[in-house]
Amino acid sequence: MPWRFEPGTPNVSGAMGLAAAVDYLSKLGMDWVRKHEVELTKLAMKRLAELDKVTVYGPENVEERGGIISFNVEGVDGHDVALLLDEFENIAVRSGLHCAEPLHRKLDIQSSVRASFYLYNTENEINLFCDTLEKIVDSLS
Repeated sequence: MPWRFEPGTPNVSGAMGLAAAVDYLSKLGMDWVRKHEVELTKLAMKRLAELDKVTVYGPENVEERGGIISFNVEGVDGHDVALLLDEFENIAVRSGLHCAEPLHRKLDIQSSVRASFYLYNTENEINLFCDTLEKIVDSLS
């Protein structure tokens, strides 16, 4: 028990992939990963705060958040912002309710855009994201 109730072949490749990911992160060091994530988030938060018509949701203190920023552009649906980021510079973000429909209702917003940063992102990519978002805001004003 409980293996006799498991149908099919165990997910050996998934376990091997997880082990490789753990080894990789262990070599980098999770302190470095967190520091990098905070630096990218801090840069993005600073740049987004400079943009008119952009509302960022969540704590302002980057130490209190992960490498995720949810935001909206005033007067523009989140799906349209995501589409334009993709069309202009092939920047992938998520848009919609993000499995948080009750929160969106409470905040009285129809959808939001979510950008995520992690160890494989660079400051140049954050700047490109913010520059492109600024172009979108300017073009829609």
